[in-house]
Amino acid sequence: MATGVHLRGIVIAGALAALALCLGFVTLMMNQTASTTAPHTVLPLKLRHHRTAAAKAVAKKVVATKVGAKKAVATKAVATKAVATKAVATKAVATKAVAHRKTAARAQHVVHTAPKPKSRPKAKRVDANFAAALKAGLPRSVAHALAAHRVAVVEVTSKADAVAELAAGEAKAGATLAGASYVAVSVDRDGGDVEVLTRLLGQLPVAPATLVYTRPATLLTTLPGFNDRTVVQQAAATAFSAAGATGTTPAR
Repeated sequence: MATGVHLRGIVIAGALAALALCLGFVTLMMNQTASTTAPHTVLPLKLRHHRTAAAKAVAKKVVATKVGAKKAVATKAVATKAVATKAVATKAVATKAVAHRKTAARAQHVVHTAPKPKSRPKAKRVDANFAAALKAGLPRSVAHALAAHRVAVVEVTSKADAVAELAAGEAKAGATLAGASYVAVSVDRDGGDVEVLTRLLGQLPVAPATLVYTRPATLLTTLPGFNDRTVVQQAAATAFSAAGATGTTPAR
């Protein structure tokens, strides 16, 4: 038992010695680390004051620069807006002036002219030969024919009669050859030229028949029945000669 107590004392002593050795080693290491670290510099109060003032000055300068930049941007924007407004106003004034000059120029070019008096339509001149034939009682168609030429060939015809139709063609050809007017009067129905001629002559010849008129309203020749163009041409030529000998109107 005494041996166990003695052994326990040796173990405790060895443990304490090992602990002391470890503590000594740790303390040595800490001292070496502290010796290699740079020493802390303690600034005097005066130097601290100067550094603080310099930092504040730099901060104020930065703030002033930012404020100045903002003011410059704002001033430039205001100036740009003012220039744009002035340009718009100038353009509006120029446009108004141009419009005023154009209006004045138009007003100067306006010429006030008096309205032209309305001319009355001229009355158509009535041909004297036409008026004379109408006054004598001839149909309007024959009056127009005598207004055109001194001699008019009037053919009494009927579409119901083939011979009368053939005679009408010959009479028209003969009148054209002689230079006279030609009028066809159909007896197929009452009224119109048939009625006027019947009233003037008292009795109208049976179709076919050829009547040769001269101015102003003279029945010069009556050719009953069928007459070819040669006969009609000769009758019209004779009428022209008679009208020239006694007529007072120029030939047409």
